[in-house]
Amino acid sequence: MEKRNGNDIGRPSEGLRITAIGAIANILLSVAKIAGGLLGHSRALVADGFHSLSDLSTDLVVGLGLFYGSQPRDACHPYGHKKIETLAEGVTGAILLIFAIWMVISAGQAFFDGKLIEPSFTVLVIAVASVISKEWLYQRTAALGRKLQSQALIANAWHHRSDALTSLAALVAISLAKIHHMLLVLDPLACIGISVLVGKIGFDISYKALRWLIDTAPEPKIIERIRSVTFGNQKVLGLHNIRARYIGGQIIADLHIEVDPSLSVEEGHSIASEVEKAISLELGNIYDITVHVEPTYSRQNGHP
Repeated sequence: MEKRNGNDIGRPSEGLRITAIGAIANILLSVAKIAGGLLGHSRALVADGFHSLSDLSTDLVVGLGLFYGSQPRDACHPYGHKKIETLAEGVTGAILLIFAIWMVISAGQAFFDGKLIEPSFTVLVIAVASVISKEWLYQRTAALGRKLQSQALIANAWHHRSDALTSLAALVAISLAKIHHMLLVLDPLACIGISVLVGKIGFDISYKALRWLIDTAPEPKIIERIRSVTFGNQKVLGLHNIRARYIGGQIIADLHIEVDPSLSVEEGHSIASEVEKAISLELGNIYDITVHVEPTYSRQNGHP
């Protein structure tokens, strides 16, 4: 008995819309921060501008993941295309990690070179605009990602948040630098600190995506919840061969239940349907369930 989730109709439209808004914002912010940083003498803002540019690349990756990941199942992809979302998430995390390493190197060079100039007031305005816009994009994208159960969207939301934090660090460093020349060193130091955070986020995102791509089982507590809910049905007399894996942030599960061998095929089918419904209600993010029904004595007789 198999159950499939049909909640994907129209799923990519909202995600694509917020991703497109993010892409437009990243284009504008990248140009403003890189140009403003160069003209206004702020290495932190220039680096932050390239961070926004890297955001643009992840917007494109996530958009492709949402579009192709929502395509209907076909003969070549009977489980759908949702792993494209997971792949997009992994690429997003990798870009974050690579950019974090680049930021550390760039900020380190600025610190040791000592070629620091007081930034202009325009740089402050750009940094404030970046913090506000990127934090808004994070909140909207993260909320939508949780609603659609899209890990790619959530990953992209964290990229917006990391950019907002980078802009905040630049804003603080620039503000202090305008107070006293000796505080100019805070600009590269702030970049290094934020880079560590960005790198940690990128590593975590990539690591999780890799685990899901190789069909790593969900956390033991999820398997235990499946077991508990299944045995909650009094007609289930045994349970074995529970398997589950993630696909695009949702779960595919299959399990074998044992029932009274005197039951009819129709009664066994009804029990399997009840188990599927109970598991779906319990977990909430089930993409596909397969419940195999067999009599209680089957394993004793050498059947799988």
